[in-house]
Amino acid sequence: MKYPALGLIFFLTATFHFVVSVQAQNLPPSERSKTLVIGKISDDPKKHHPVLERMGSYLAQNLSSTGIVKSDVLIAKDLEQMIDYLANGKVDLLSETAFSGLRLKMRAGAEIILHEWKKGVPFYRTIFFSAKDSGINALSDLKGKKIAFEDSGSTSGFLIPIAMLTRGGFKVEHLRSPRNEPKRDSIGFTFSRGELNMVTWVARGLVSAGAFSSTDWKEVVRTPDRLKKSLKIIATSKPIVRSLVLVRKNMSSNLKSSLRSVMKNMSNQESGRKMLSDYYKVSKYTDIGSEASKSLAEVKSLMQYLPKSSNK
Repeated sequence: MKYPALGLIFFLTATFHFVVSVQAQNLPPSERSKTLVIGKISDDPKKHHPVLERMGSYLAQNLSSTGIVKSDVLIAKDLEQMIDYLANGKVDLLSETAFSGLRLKMRAGAEIILHEWKKGVPFYRTIFFSAKDSGINALSDLKGKKIAFEDSGSTSGFLIPIAMLTRGGFKVEHLRSPRNEPKRDSIGFTFSRGELNMVTWVARGLVSAGAFSSTDWKEVVRTPDRLKKSLKIIATSKPIVRSLVLVRKNMSSNLKSSLRSVMKNMSNQESGRKMLSDYYKVSKYTDIGSEASKSLAEVKSLMQYLPKSSNK
C-alpha cells in the first residue's frame, strides 16, 4: 500500500532539513574557530545555498594559514535575523547592498571591508522615468500622481527613490493598487513586483512614473526597446555603491586581512574569476575608495528619510 501523503511529508522534511540544517546547528568553539561561515539574507535559502557553499569552500581552501579548514553557510530570513547572527558571531562574511550594509554596520557592529563589483558595475543610480507624452518632466510634476516602485526591499527600486522624494519635501502615500488614486497634495506609490511590470505600467499610463536602477534601464529583458522608446528619464540619484562585503565584529585582524587579500586576488586567477562569475556574476573586489566612501555618505544621509517601517 502506498502512502503518497507520507512521501510528500518526507520530501518536504528532507528539503527543509537541507535548507536549514546548517542554521540549526551550533558549532562548538573548537570547530567554530576553524570554520568560515558565509551568510546571506534571503527568503529562498534552497536557491542560494549551493552558490554560497561553493564560495565558502573556495575561500576556506585559500585561508589555511589562518587556521580555517572548512566553511559553512547560514542564511537569514530577513535583516533582523542577520543582525542577530552577526552580533552573536554566527556569521563571518556576507555581501550586501549599501542600505542593508550600513544597517548591519550600525546595528550589529559589522565592518565593511571591500567594494563588490557585480556584473562589472561598481556603482549605479536610481532613475525616475515617465512616458514621453505624459507631461511629467520632473519630480515636482508627480504631485497628485502615481509612481511604481519594485518592492519594499529593493534598494534602487524603493529605498533610494522614496527617500529622495521625502527629502525633497514631497508627501508620499502608499496605494494598495495602481488603480487607486492618491490625494491631490501627495505622490501615491504602489509596488509592481518586477521591473517589466513597472515599465509596462508606465508605458500604458497605469501610473505616471517608475523608479529602478540604471542597470535595469539598460537591460533589454527588463526594459524592452519597444517600450523604452516611449519613455524618458526625469530624474536620477547620485552614484550608489553596487554592493559591499562585510565581516562580523571582533574578527581577528589576521583573518580579516587574509580575507581581503584572497578576495581581491580572485579576479587575477582563472579559478578565482570562474568562482566570481558563479557567485552572482561578481567581476572583482576592490578597497573602499574615495568614491565609494562618498557614495556611502550619501546613502547614510538618505536613511533618515526612509519610512519608519523600512528603517528598522
